[in-house]
Amino acid sequence: MRASARKDGALNAGWTTEYSNVCGASLSGTRIGALVCDGRYLVKDGGLSASWVTEYDSVLDGVLSGSRIGILLPDHSFWVKEGDLSASWVEQMQGVDRIYLSGSRIAALQGGHCYVKEGAIDSTGWVDVWSGATECVLPTD
Repeated sequence: MRASARKDGALNAGWTTEYSNVCGASLSGTRIGALVCDGRYLVKDGGLSASWVTEYDSVLDGVLSGSRIGILLPDHSFWVKEGDLSASWVEQMQGVDRIYLSGSRIAALQGGHCYVKEGAIDSTGWVDVWSGATECVLPTD
């Protein structure tokens, strides 16, 4: 069984187990995301003792960047929300293989193409920046 652990403060600070049975984890600012092996994507915002919020129940992948949360669903649709953990989801794209967030940029790998857009999550300005891609890489936020 895998666990997600985090430490705050000095490099020699103690570890805190955040959640068990985690298949993937992400960090951004004061947020922690946990992809539980049963498919749930959980996020907490704040200190180590903050409460977990179930963002979605059936997820292939989840990513965080600042106040944005992105999820890839089993039907390969890509959704993003911005702001509070209870904000509304906005669909980004269908048929997506991998998802990425960094600052104001949103990217999706779809059929060997890396698509990127910048700005508001409801913008439609996708740009096919690379054909034959196996990965999209965005600058860190």
